[in-house]
Amino acid sequence: MAMTSNNVQNCSSCSVLFAEFDTPVKCDGCISVFHTKCTGLSPSELKCLSLKTRNLKYFCESCNNGLRDIPELKMLINRLLSEVNELKNQKNNGNNVSHYSEEFIINEIGDRNMRASNLILYNVPESNSDNTADRIAHDSNVVSNFIDSIIIGDKNIKPVKLLRLGIRVHDKTRPIKAIFSSSIDVFEILKSKKKLLSLNPPSNIGISSDRTLYQRNYMKKLREELESRRSSDGGNELIIRYVRGTPTIVSRNDRPNTHLENSLQINIKPSWNYVNSLKKTKNDVPDCMNYNNVTSANISETVKLFADYFSSVYVSSSLNSNEVVTLSTLSSNDNHIN
Repeated sequence: MAMTSNNVQNCSSCSVLFAEFDTPVKCDGCISVFHTKCTGLSPSELKCLSLKTRNLKYFCESCNNGLRDIPELKMLINRLLSEVNELKNQKNNGNNVSHYSEEFIINEIGDRNMRASNLILYNVPESNSDNTADRIAHDSNVVSNFIDSIIIGDKNIKPVKLLRLGIRVHDKTRPIKAIFSSSIDVFEILKSKKKLLSLNPPSNIGISSDRTLYQRNYMKKLREELESRRSSDGGNELIIRYVRGTPTIVSRNDRPNTHLENSLQINIKPSWNYVNSLKKTKNDVPDCMNYNNVTSANISETVKLFADYFSSVYVSSSLNSNEVVTLSTLSSNDNHIN
């Protein structure tokens, strides 16, 4: 129950003792209690909270901030699991990682985590100015315009800091490390990378994730192997594609999930049986949802928020039949190498 009886205690927001006839509001995420006026809830919302069978839940500001961090934490966990699997796969495939200690693997994963909020941009023209502030302003303007040109949806994503890598040399363009406030911003940009192909006028700027030294060396060896196999076998259909988070040499014609797609075309009944089984469980529509600082108070509002979210991330296909689309296009500019 969010509405609780008045025991002698202070409001967690204003620290003022509850009066005799006050009805404190208890957070559904923690044990904190608040004055009704300190919650910022409307009278109708407070009435809903007092019902014995209620769908509306109240979360204090601290719990709400924690809930907003959940998507990023889930992304971080999935990425770390993918990286662990990548290292395991490389060991199982005889890629000479068996001599690496657990300390190396832990440090490697930590390094990748630190780089998760970074992007590397190539071929960004450098300013000829001798004034450092002018050069920084120039890079910031070019990078911001570039991101705005490829980002999908109405998202205002800006880097926190830009760094030119290497020593400044005349007639040589240095890469830029762009540091963002969140790995989600990096994911959104990499997800929009395919839009580079349709820019008019076309852009020479390239982007990739910020790889560790181990990842760069591994990718270099993989490219060398790819060129060798292409030269010896004439395998022009071979490409590098990310398979379960690991860069792998595969045939261009090997599309992921082909077996699943074919089985659905032959018999879609098992898929619908699975969907219907989910409907019978209790994990159907959540009681409450928060998206874009809007909290739903009933099922119809929850469905509306889900619709708003999916419409913001869904992109209709406009690809030619000869193009290959893989999950790799969302994570690195080396995922598909001709």
